[in-house]
Amino acid sequence: EHKETILSGSRAAAKGGITTVADMPNTSPPTTTWERLEAKARQAERAPVHVLFNFGVDPARLDEVVRAAAHPRVKAVKIYLGPSTGVGGAAPEVAARLFRLAAELDLPVMAHAEDLSLIQRESTRHPHDAWHHDALRPLESELSAVDQALALAREHGNRLYLCHVTSAKVLDRVDAS
Repeated sequence: EHKETILSGSRAAAKGGITTVADMPNTSPPTTTWERLEAKARQAERAPVHVLFNFGVDPARLDEVVRAAAHPRVKAVKIYLGPSTGVGGAAPEVAARLFRLAAELDLPVMAHAEDLSLIQRESTRHPHDAWHHDALRPLESELSAVDQALALAREHGNRLYLCHVTSAKVLDRVDAS
């Protein structure tokens, strides 16, 4: 909240003519439980724009995704295949379980597409800081995670949204799938 709150962000959106915003789950604390979702929804009641939520995934609590899917403001579940702002890094078996569950719930999957294993490999050579962000996340990492997400979405019939694509090569993979 030292950066932005639901109220301050929604006010800024309204000033810019935006009527609907969607909150991301990688906040502190992350939106990975019903209680945190409800707390944010209560804050959103005072917002001058319509606020939707993308629910996060705690690999140990996939049951929370089932609860969240019933919430009228939840429009997608977001999985972090690699770490982002200290959140995420889902192992392949967790990703597979989530894609299966999301398909059963008819909930779109948003994927932060970076391969955890490749980031871990690069971590032996580079520290986790802003200066080495790109070195820790080579294009190979994104392509690998995109391939994983596309395969899981095909297997389970998910609607898939790839967050912040960084290369035309990723788009080529999507077009080829």
